[in-house]
Amino acid sequence: MDMWWGRIVASLGGWGQGWLPVISLTGVFVTALVAYLSYRRALDADRRDQWWARAQWAIDAALEPGGGRRLAGLIVLTSLKTSKLATRQDAELFDEIARSVKASLGPAAARRQVAPEAAAPGEGVPEEGVPGHDSLLRQADTLLRAAAPPEVPRKPPRSPISSP
Repeated sequence: MDMWWGRIVASLGGWGQGWLPVISLTGVFVTALVAYLSYRRALDADRRDQWWARAQWAIDAALEPGGGRRLAGLIVLTSLKTSKLATRQDAELFDEIARSVKASLGPAAARRQVAPEAAAPGEGVPEEGVPGHDSLLRQADTLLRAAAPPEVPRKPPRSPISSP
């Protein structure tokens, strides 16, 4: 009985010994690449989470009625709006908050709108005698004028099923 498959395995063994270092290094490289890409994705998600936590604080501070944190909230919103992590929808939300703050400061502030859209009907009663009234108006105008970052087009992941 001839063991032909034994000769094939023996010849592959000789070939495999020569290529084993190359195959091992390729496996290590692919593993390192996958780990790096996973790390970058997790890092980007963590940055976005931290950005959103700051945005929530700033929104709460900017909309606090009669509070002393309103100016700080508007300043932080202006900074966050120009961040590369901000989306166009985030910028639109921040603009609406600035318009709301201006409308709450009184009719003179509402007439000084930078954008043509007026505040939503039925918003709160204008606050008179707010400390830092002029500073709040200036910062709300700055927030409205701050340019939103350009929207980076995101490609959906390619599917092996839907595209050849």
